[in-house]
Amino acid sequence: MTGYDWNFSVLAPYWNAFLRGTVLTIGLSAISFVTGTVIGTSAGAIIRPTSAGRVFYLLNDLVRALPPLVLLFLVYFFPTQQVLGITSPSAFWSSVVAFSIAQAAYSADLTRAAINQVPQNSVLAGLSIGLTQSDLWRYVILPDLSRQMLPAQIAFFIGIVRLSNLASVIGCQEVVFVARQVSSQAFRSFEPWLVVAGIYIVLVVPMTVALRELERSRWLQRRS
Repeated sequence: MTGYDWNFSVLAPYWNAFLRGTVLTIGLSAISFVTGTVIGTSAGAIIRPTSAGRVFYLLNDLVRALPPLVLLFLVYFFPTQQVLGITSPSAFWSSVVAFSIAQAAYSADLTRAAINQVPQNSVLAGLSIGLTQSDLWRYVILPDLSRQMLPAQIAFFIGIVRLSNLASVIGCQEVVFVARQVSSQAFRSFEPWLVVAGIYIVLVVPMTVALRELERSRWLQRRS
């Protein structure tokens, strides 16, 4: 039985396609993360446990219950000419919307939990020395929230990078979509996927190492 005939040279015509796919993967992940984090963090900080707040958190829980792939299909296929009378957005922007919604749901819940864990002694101490609400947020609450939320947010971003491959199922030409096309055109089974594996390792491992170092840092261990 002969071994597999490894031949990466057949991928030479496709390196630019892999590069474009990698750039699109990074852009998709970054836009989704930033948009979802801003929306979710703002909502989590503003919404209070009122009747409206309880409705919001119920919707938030429903979104978190949906698998990302299901959410992606709903965003991509629902706004069709037959349902809403509008044209569906492109695969890229559908993916951005879906991943942003998922990120916003997790960020909102993370922000709510982090605010509840801010030491009340620190808040009372700030009020006792005459800090205004804006100064209280700037000097007491936000530093504590940053220490609580930053590791989780980095982990969320790593998760979005890894989940971005789901966008390939609706035709978004990120790096996994490129690998599937190259595999069928070059008639090679393993080489394209090893390239993709290497790309994800290069993207994810440095962030994972940085997260591990951050978790051991003195700044993260210090509380307000």
